Amino acid sequence: MDLITKLFDRYKRNRPHVGFRIIKTVTAVFLCALAGELHDQPVYFSMIAAVICMQNTTGETLEAAFNQVIGTVIGGVFGVALLYLELLIGLERFMPLYYLVCSLFLIPVILTTLIIKKSSASALACIVFLSIAVFRLGTAYPWLYALQRVIDIIIGVAAAFLINIILPNRPEDERETSAPE
Repeated sequence: MDLITKLFDRYKRNRPHVGFRIIKTVTAVFLCALAGELHDQPVYFSMIAAVICMQNTTGETLEAAFNQVIGTVIGGVFGVALLYLELLIGLERFMPLYYLVCSLFLIPVILTTLIIKKSSASALACIVFLSIAVFRLGTAYPWLYALQRVIDIIIGVAAAFLINIILPNRPEDERETSAPE
């Protein structure tokens, strides 16, 4: 019986719950949605950025935001480079070949983050690159599409940072000990 009591007590202490980070994340995502609706812009990428950027404290969010901006710029530069290369050489979007080219372009994207010692920006740099390279549809100005994706990411980063400033941090002993929510 003692074992069952211990297990039940452990469950009560560690059961999943709607914590403060979840509330802040949901609020930041909703703020991105409102901003997108007000400007009649898609909200998908800003929402993703807000989720990735939200951390327990303002300081942690600021560090994540800095990494996201670096990753966004790197991914954006390589995305524009691929789109201009596509226009320059008349690369048709024959999908297996184009997807191979996109996949191979991830090598310099990731290497760039490693060279500048920002490996924590690698994932977002790849996401931004792929969002530009794969989702761009028919605009004559690749840089304009890339710029919009960069702005989307920055809106998400700003929303996460703003919510982390507005909503106070909880005391250290009340914070969730689980993985990112």
